[in-house]
Amino acid sequence: MIQKDLTLTKLMKKGILIIKSTRLSVKNDGKFIMYQNINILLVHKRKQQINQRYKKKNYIDKKNFTESIVINQN
Repeated sequence: MIQKDLTLTKLMKKGILIIKSTRLSVKNDGKFIMYQNINILLVHKRKQQINQRYKKKNYIDKKNFTESIVINQN
C-alpha cells in the first residue's frame, strides 16, 4: 500500500513509477508512447551497465587489495 504523503523523490527512490497520462493527437499518440517506452528501456539498460561496471571495479579493487597485503607480508 502506498502512503499518500510521499513526495515524488521518495517514490522514485522506492522504485515506484508514476505515469501521468497525457492526450496527444491520435496520429502521434502511438509514436509518443513507443518513444517513451524505448527511452525508459534505454535508461534502465544504461543503469544496469553502470551498476555492472561498479560491481566489477569493486571486485577488482578488493582482489588487488588482498594481493597487495599478501605481497607486503612476505
